[in-house]
Amino acid sequence: MQDPALFAALREQVETVFEIDPSTGQRKFDYKRLASIPLLASIYAEIMRIHVSYNVTRNVVEDMTFDGIKLKKGALVQSPGVLSHLDDQHWSVPGHPADKFWAERFIVYEEEKDNAGRVTRVPKFSTAGHTGYWFPYGMSFSICLE
Repeated sequence: MQDPALFAALREQVETVFEIDPSTGQRKFDYKRLASIPLLASIYAEIMRIHVSYNVTRNVVEDMTFDGIKLKKGALVQSPGVLSHLDDQHWSVPGHPADKFWAERFIVYEEEKDNAGRVTRVPKFSTAGHTGYWFPYGMSFSICLE
């Protein structure tokens, strides 16, 4: 809402999911179409990336050395998710630093042909390439199932 152009673009896309129920005449929206809006999904994912902060906690199951640090079996280790979610080397792109909100961070453009054979670039939501850097719901057996 702080960016009027972004708000207008999102509102325009969300308006496309409304329909009239033929039996009641009431306006309703299609949840599946709403969830398929790439910009909305990207905004949601970006908010989760920037604002969800928790520690991934694990028990060490056998003695090991990690990055030169000796960890004993039974030790409790924690890794703050914010370190991955704000990793400059992974998330920063020209004009869009890792610590700043960017609505299109999770948008990729794919070429598609229409019925007339014209090729257009279509925005798609994607988390591809972010494994280990974006996990707002946790990881492994303790992952939140939404």
